[in-house]
Amino acid sequence: MHMDVIELIYRLKRAGHTQVSLAQELGVSRGVVNDVIHDRGASLRVASHIAAVVGVDVDQLWPDRYKDRPQPRHVGTRPDSKEERHPEK
Repeated sequence: MHMDVIELIYRLKRAGHTQVSLAQELGVSRGVVNDVIHDRGASLRVASHIAAVVGVDVDQLWPDRYKDRPQPRHVGTRPDSKEERHPEK
């Protein structure tokens, strides 16, 4: 399902959000949120938040925009100490 801009804005309003409120939550300008919504900007953090608010996956809203994005690193997957990197056998 690809959602058009009008449907996305409607669903954001139904969820109790405006572009201004999303911008305030994320610590960005309303223009950044607007650019992501209208496919003029590609902030994965903003897009992911918008997708979560309307209850869909970011790939459903913007199917081609983030397909080549790097996979997120999980906290704790990189050894912090020398012993963890080279454990004794």
